[in-house]
Amino acid sequence: MTSSIFGVFGYGSLVNSDTLRTSYISVHRARVRGWRRQWLRRPEGFGDFALAKDLAFLSASPNENDGWMDGMIVLDSSKNLPALDEREMLYDRIEMEHSDVEWLDEIPDSAKSAPLYIYSAPSEPAGQDLRILRSYLDAVLQGYHRAFGEDGVVGFLATTTPAGLEIWEDRATPLYPRSVVLTATETEVIDRYVPLQI
Repeated sequence: MTSSIFGVFGYGSLVNSDTLRTSYISVHRARVRGWRRQWLRRPEGFGDFALAKDLAFLSASPNENDGWMDGMIVLDSSKNLPALDEREMLYDRIEMEHSDVEWLDEIPDSAKSAPLYIYSAPSEPAGQDLRILRSYLDAVLQGYHRAFGEDGVVGFLATTTPAGLEIWEDRATPLYPRSVVLTATETEVIDRYVPLQI
């Protein structure tokens, strides 16, 4: 029997519910085993950033060390899956085993048998010549700050590779189409940890 809902594990902008564009059901803190976050080179001329060159974008790849990655599971209606696939057009959607997911919030009964997915992009790893949009990073880190506090911001930066990438300062005029507005506290925390590069 096909499930009427699905869950997707967000580890980047999907952690932040302000970036979601479907009438999702609920969001829940969770961690997944066997995956790690990494910055990749974004293909040029692809989607919303067609005019922005040398950009890094966030993906997840299998982690041979069997480590855990914090994030958010978004539960949504199955009718919205095509729209999410379109949003994540750079990625492959991969189904996860429930045994590889640790829910940090109470598990809804509806999620216990629903398929759980993660998006992973087959792209070139980022080099030191790439930049990260500040407006994109703001959306990601706001989501981690709201879900996990300041420790979430620190943990994200400490466990995402590679380090040392420069920031493209576009907060005043965001290029990221799902940009967010930070509170004063969020701005202070993010700017303390991400001044000019990460």
